[in-house]
Amino acid sequence: MEEKLIKYNEIKAEIDKLKWLIAVKEREEVQAGGPFLEITGIKAQGYKSNALENQIVKNVDEIRLYQKKIEELEAEIRMIDSMINILEGTEKQVVVLRYIKQLKWEGIAATINRDMSRARAICDRAITKLDEIYNK
Repeated sequence: MEEKLIKYNEIKAEIDKLKWLIAVKEREEVQAGGPFLEITGIKAQGYKSNALENQIVKNVDEIRLYQKKIEELEAEIRMIDSMINILEGTEKQVVVLRYIKQLKWEGIAATINRDMSRARAICDRAITKLDEIYNK
């Protein structure tokens, strides 16, 4: 579980990056590249696709892949958040400060009014609890 907590902010950044890529693809102008663009949408027998259609299909496919990856990453974030919410009190606070807010042990210890070794022990205990629940 600790590996997932360590990657929490990376996952959030990846979601934002994928959303940005989708926005870029949606705004990308696809230019007609030849005389084969049929306004009516009716294609003659033996019709072959053109570069414009191929580019549109490629963009749509990429957007779908990005959206699927976003859904997977958001599900992972929800799972991590729900696991953190199982913890109570100081354990939850220490985990959030360490892995979500990425504070150093000195800052965590000062925030919870304990020394650094105690803060680490609280965090270790919380991770052990999360591992037990996650691995059931």
